[in-house]
Amino acid sequence: MKYLLFISYESGLMHNAVYENLPILHDSVNQLAEEENLNLKSESLPSLNELEKHFMKNEDYFNSLSNETWYHIQEFTERNYIKDV
Repeated sequence: MKYLLFISYESGLMHNAVYENLPILHDSVNQLAEEENLNLKSESLPSLNELEKHFMKNEDYFNSLSNETWYHIQEFTERNYIKDV
């Protein structure tokens, strides 16, 4: 299963990417917090296990970091895929 990651920074900058699997995406979320110079232990970042359990019942996940950056993870499906015309 592929996943979409949407990031919105406090500055207004936005970023999105497609990931081949949840472990790679999870590593990117942790890297995001590190690049923002945030303390990983004090952030409410989900573990990979928590994300896997979440996506067994849900199609998306929202969270924010202490610096007002927020991110949205979504399963990549036909519903959110824009086909080339």
